[in-house]
Amino acid sequence: MVANVRPITVDFGAASLKALQITAGAEDASVIAAAAVDTPDHLRDDPPARFQHQLEALGPLLRKGRFRGRRVVCALPASMTFTQHLQTPRINGVPLAQAVTAELQSQLGCDPAKVVVRPLVVRETTAEQGRIEEVVCFAVARDLVMQLIGACKKHRLDLIAAHCQHIALVRAFDHITKRASDADLNSLYVDIGAERTKVVVARCKDIVFARTISFGGASLDEAVAQSRNCHKAEARARRIAGEGFAPSPQRAASSSAARGGETSPEGEAAGLHPALRAPAPLATTLEDRRMGNPVPGAEPVPLSDVATLPTLEQALEPVVDELAMCLRHHSKLFPGSAIDRAIFVGGESLNRALCQHIAKALRLPGQIADPLAPLLGRREAPSQGVDLASAQPGWATAFGLSFCDEER
Repeated sequence: MVANVRPITVDFGAASLKALQITAGAEDASVIAAAAVDTPDHLRDDPPARFQHQLEALGPLLRKGRFRGRRVVCALPASMTFTQHLQTPRINGVPLAQAVTAELQSQLGCDPAKVVVRPLVVRETTAEQGRIEEVVCFAVARDLVMQLIGACKKHRLDLIAAHCQHIALVRAFDHITKRASDADLNSLYVDIGAERTKVVVARCKDIVFARTISFGGASLDEAVAQSRNCHKAEARARRIAGEGFAPSPQRAASSSAARGGETSPEGEAAGLHPALRAPAPLATTLEDRRMGNPVPGAEPVPLSDVATLPTLEQALEPVVDELAMCLRHHSKLFPGSAIDRAIFVGGESLNRALCQHIAKALRLPGQIADPLAPLLGRREAPSQGVDLASAQPGWATAFGLSFCDEER
């Protein structure tokens, strides 16, 4: 084991394979190495083939990236991870994972021997039949885990843990959610990736809701391709160049009103830093609540600056509706526990107009967060395929894995 060095973290993302390593410690951590390799276009819509390709590329990527040691912590692909809320009776003497697996078998007809389940209890109630536990179930095919273990052995890596991306997402922000007053802070994390959007609601540092939505940059690429009559690869290039998307604030406001929100963004943001209380502005990095100031580089972004490009509101309606359903589910589980803020990460969150449209429609104050912001001034490290000098909201999973426990 290399002293004062955290394990290498690996994120098998849809758009790219990412690897990151930082020094031990949260407040004074620095980047040791970072590397990424983009997913070939022909594999973007084929998750199993993409995962196999990334497993083969992992060894060469780490060798070229000047990483230290062989210990790795991995995040399982979101597209191949089942995420579902379940209610299961608590039976004395029966392990929770076994009870949840049995519930999955009854609902989905899956073979318990072919899945690996990680349950997370978010609430417990008492009913006539006894204790009932509300559980977030994360499950993956056992073959996928064995495939990962086999690849690590092939590349002479020591796999010490594998986590779902939702857990790593929340851990990425533990360093700014640690005050006593944060105990009742409810944060909505929205990780918008190339293929999926991961949604997590956390009370302080504890996950109380999680879901994966089939929406990402590829959904917008398809809309641009249809409107411009071009291939998806060309549509993605146009969209990244700023030719394909910027929703209108008027449409977002009307969507918000149609959903019948009872509280204003200003009211929901009571007690937060002024940069978060405005309904529309988003900051490029996350506020440090312990100091009451935004992280250096955080600047409000008014809607008027980003509402001049062609619109794709229709393509956004499904994800806004899904997110609204997530908030309703959370409010039923925890009545009176309002969401205080929305935090956007993921590669697609670099599109400020996209995040602003969603925040406006949900009537929530929000920020685009750079998970590597605590390392500002300490990011001059060997890197391949990533510009560490720029904001990197797409690295939330890789960064958060550094602070996950080491249980498989």
